[in-house]
Amino acid sequence: MLFSLVGEGHSDRLILFTDGALRYYREQSQLKTHSLGIKLYRDSLPPSILSFPGKVAVDQSTKRLAIADTGHHRILVVSSTGHLLHVVGGKEPEFVSLQPETKMYSNRILCVGPTPGGA
Repeated sequence: MLFSLVGEGHSDRLILFTDGALRYYREQSQLKTHSLGIKLYRDSLPPSILSFPGKVAVDQSTKRLAIADTGHHRILVVSSTGHLLHVVGGKEPEFVSLQPETKMYSNRILCVGPTPGGA
């Protein structure tokens, strides 16, 4: 093992290590440029309502749930009984901008990243 990270929030270290490793192995002529023919696991799954759900947030005051449907690049807002209320995002990864007056959770704003300029 050359390198190990645990958890989230290590992108700077990961990029630094990857750049250094690529530079080193390129200089050693140990990089190969052929295709690996990889098929992603998600491409072998049948269509489903959720795809790799990542996180769930609960608004205690309204009893609504926000579900990060990572594989579908969206957030689903559902009632406590499971009825779909809102969909933020869509089939393709993209930046979703909500108008400032949009309030999904009583006076709280849901921010979805990445944002332009890293804000």
